[in-house]
Amino acid sequence: MKTVQAPCSSCIRKTKHDVLFETSQQRGEETRDSYALISCGGCSTVSMGHQRLWVDDGSIDQAYYPSPVSRKMPSWTFWLTLGLMKNKEEGALGALLMEIFQAVDGGQYRLAAMGIRALLEQVMIFKIGDLPTFDKKLDEFQKQGYISLIQRDSMRATLDVGDAAMHRGFRPTEQELSIALDVVEGVLLRKLSPNYRLGLIWWLVADEQNKGDGRHVKYFEGNRSAHWRSLDMNLFDGL
Repeated sequence: MKTVQAPCSSCIRKTKHDVLFETSQQRGEETRDSYALISCGGCSTVSMGHQRLWVDDGSIDQAYYPSPVSRKMPSWTFWLTLGLMKNKEEGALGALLMEIFQAVDGGQYRLAAMGIRALLEQVMIFKIGDLPTFDKKLDEFQKQGYISLIQRDSMRATLDVGDAAMHRGFRPTEQELSIALDVVEGVLLRKLSPNYRLGLIWWLVADEQNKGDGRHVKYFEGNRSAHWRSLDMNLFDGL
């Protein structure tokens, strides 16, 4: 069976795909379109690839359906959407988060940024009430202990991206959206689901060379521990 390298939306990387079916069509004298139904060799996810050959210069445009993604939607989003994590009011927030990921997957970055802005505002209203401005909401959100000072700055920057997309037509980059989604997911996990505990996954790395005991603790040296503690005091002290 013929195989090709293609992006997999489940594996979040390029993998070897089996070509299940392919066909080509000549569209006039300028282009030739090729379509292929492909299956990921790693997870068996099926997608479709489309290549358009421009006859004049030999250039090729390539697209995949569904669109390749660089980030998976969290598995807990489904339960949040159903309102099973705490109460039904969270279901609307979960549905909005799903729509944000759908916009990201479709390359609709402006819509995703606007959705993130709306979601963060709704989270703050859900917790502290509807105050007149974003800054007042953020100040009260921090004052009540929901976020640290550094997290407040991150949320303000995330809100600014949404404002720019809404009012000035700004198109955020994939990296900017990824940072914004980190902020959103952290807020949702920590503050909307207090009855659930976050788990810490330790990553297996190569043995420490001097002692061979695997103790990688350089992030505690000097003033660095104070920096990490400032990000999330409760989590740091708990660890």
